[in-house]
Amino acid sequence: MTTPSDFMNLEHLSSDQVDGLLELLVLGMYADSHLAAAEDATIRGVAAAAGLPTGYDMDKSFDRAVSVTSQHGSEAAAIADHLDELARVFDTTEIKRDVLDALEGLHQSDSAEAESEKKFMQLAKEQFGM
Repeated sequence: MTTPSDFMNLEHLSSDQVDGLLELLVLGMYADSHLAAAEDATIRGVAAAAGLPTGYDMDKSFDRAVSVTSQHGSEAAAIADHLDELARVFDTTEIKRDVLDALEGLHQSDSAEAESEKKFMQLAKEQFGM
């Protein structure tokens, strides 16, 4: 199981970057059309490591990320555009790498990385220039 200490390198993200991280993770969570409790726990652990308070504030931020993500649609081109927007929020290669590591951790958290998750990860890396 992933713990907040696994992602301590996220503790210096700005509030916009934390929002972007949550959106990225929500996109990643839906990549395989299977929502696992382990993925939810991983997202909450990552959010806590990034400095988001637990409880109501985290729920509110998570709900906002789901809402924003769902507004972009589920077509491949729309997802690529959203990933491109998110990539611009993360201003250094190091932060992009840390955020993509968190996404990888999310995909590994349910112990069954689907082909669709692998494709999503590849697309995210491309859009992030990694």
